Amino acid sequence: MTDALDTLASDFRLHELFGDDQLATATQIWILEIERAASAELRFLYGRSLPGTHQSHKWSGTSSSKTPVYDGCSAKTHALALYTSTQRLKIFLKHFLSGATLDAASQLADIQLDDKLNSKVGATLWPARSCTYRHETSFSFVPAASARLAMPAWTAQPFRSTARQRPSTWRRVWIERSQKPHARA
Repeated sequence: MTDALDTLASDFRLHELFGDDQLATATQIWILEIERAASAELRFLYGRSLPGTHQSHKWSGTSSSKTPVYDGCSAKTHALALYTSTQRLKIFLKHFLSGATLDAASQLADIQLDDKLNSKVGATLWPARSCTYRHETSFSFVPAASARLAMPAWTAQPFRSTARQRPSTWRRVWIERSQKPHARA
């Protein structure tokens, strides 16, 4: 899995997430906790990283209320957010994708995970199956059957990954069409 991360990290369009400088990033992950009669299981659901505005190098999170699924089984989700630098994000993802728990990967990247969150989600592991990577103006990772980097057709020309610097293709098309003179009968 680190080969896929290395490929993404070397993509110039994702420099603001994986560059060597100390740019700010925002990462969000969702974890599913399934509680059965005598056990609990944690499953990684979804995660995404975006260019950020500040860095705290600390996980924060909330938990939903338990939802009964069937007799003796309930589920709840944990939503976590991390605001850190591109370098720490790369280190965290490298270890997390290689099989370290959320807690261990955070420690190796020097990211704080407080005791309350650690007791709830610290043992979460990256799913064993491969994932889908999608590049829009963000980096998203979702468990799926294949790994690929997909881009919308309008991103074929080189650009930086922030929305404010991307060419506004759709706006240009709309303006050009709206400025055409209408034929009157």
